[in-house]
Formats: sequence, C-alpha cells, structure tokens
Amino acid sequence: MTQEMLARLKVAINNERLLRRMQRANFEEAVALESTPVVRRYLDLCGIGSAASGIELQSLETVGVDAIGTLLSSIKPDETNKIYVFLGTYMYGKDGIKAPNMDGEYRKYLDIEQAEPFLLPISQCAKFEKENLVIKAPVGEVRQDFVNEALESGQESAYVFVKNKYGKK
Repeated sequence: MTQEMLARLKVAINNERLLRRMQRANFEEAVALESTPVVRRYLDLCGIGSAASGIELQSLETVGVDAIGTLLSSIKPDETNKIYVFLGTYMYGKDGIKAPNMDGEYRKYLDIEQAEPFLLPISQCAKFEKENLVIKAPVGEVRQDFVNEALESGQESAYVFVKNKYGKK
C-alpha cells in the first residue's frame, strides 16, 4: 500500500480504537448504574431486563483487520507488499472450481492487502512462489500482524516481521 494509504489506515485505526474505548466506558458505566437499587427498580417497572444485556463489545485487537478491510478495495495490486497466503490446491471440473484437492490443477492465493483471492495453474506456481513471499497461515492473523508492525515501524519492517514469523509456505 502507499504511504498515504498507510497514513489513512493509521487515522482510521486510531478513530476506531477511540470509539471502542468510549463504547466500553459507556457499557461499564451502564453496568455499574444497573447495580444500584433505584436504577434496578426503575428498569423493573419499565419492563426492561438489563440495559447492558445483549451488547457485544468488539475487541481492540481486531481494529487493524477491520480498518484494512475497508481499504482493500482501494489498494491497487501493484501497490501491495506482495505477501500472499496459500489457500489450497483446487481442481477444475464441469461445475467450475471444486473444493480443495491435493491433486488439483490450480493453487489459490490471497494477497493480504487485497480482498479477492486468485487461482494460478500449477505450472506457474513455482515461479510465482519464488518471486513472492507465500506463506501458509490464517489470513486475518497475518493481516493483523502486518498492519500493527507497519503502523509501528513501517512497511519494510512489517514485511520482514511477517516473513520471520510465518516463513515461506
């Protein structure tokens, strides 16, 4: 991704973290208020069980993945860091691409900075895997690690971090 896009991502992540912290603080305040007898009695009279029940708080750890998800459509393929996750080997049949198959004719890859995976014929995979960083790990985890490291130390450092942590496929 471009430096401008990384800067936009950083702003989006900081805004999302702030929002989630505010939501958590409001939730904790609501729970504390509900434990007081007067508020509890009021909620009972109104027929409201618990104001805080059913509320799901999103984790701060997933902020990077959520934010990059919104930017994926604007990152051009030639602007990525060429980190690909191997998604499996597939067979092509009458009904199109079939489920993973070890003897397949195609391999499926996903650039961690792109939204859509793609297929490559087996004959082109050796060259592709030699020229790019291809790893076998959960996409979300790799994206999260890459984004966190890129925001902290830059994209070059993030590339090295991901390569060292996950290695080649």
